[in-house]
Amino acid sequence: MKKSFLYGCISLAVLAILTVFNMELFIKVTAIIAIATIGVSGIFLKTFVRGREFNVNVSARDDRENRSLGLVIAAFGLPYIITAIIILIFTYYV
Repeated sequence: MKKSFLYGCISLAVLAILTVFNMELFIKVTAIIAIATIGVSGIFLKTFVRGREFNVNVSARDDRENRSLGLVIAAFGLPYIITAIIILIFTYYV
């Protein structure tokens, strides 16, 4: 998970360098990636499944691998999520 967080930070830095003259594009791409990683990791972590349909105690090996992949995707998107929140705060509240 440390590697995926590092890859997220590196890709965010590359995105910032590529869109240095167009701040609006940077904000849009950052927000899209943040929302997409939240959604995809939520699907893999099965957070959108109702309680009766999903039993944590009875999980197959595939489910554990999917949850691990969901955590990796969430760790990749964490720098984008933090950046999007900071931009949102500075845009509307400062």
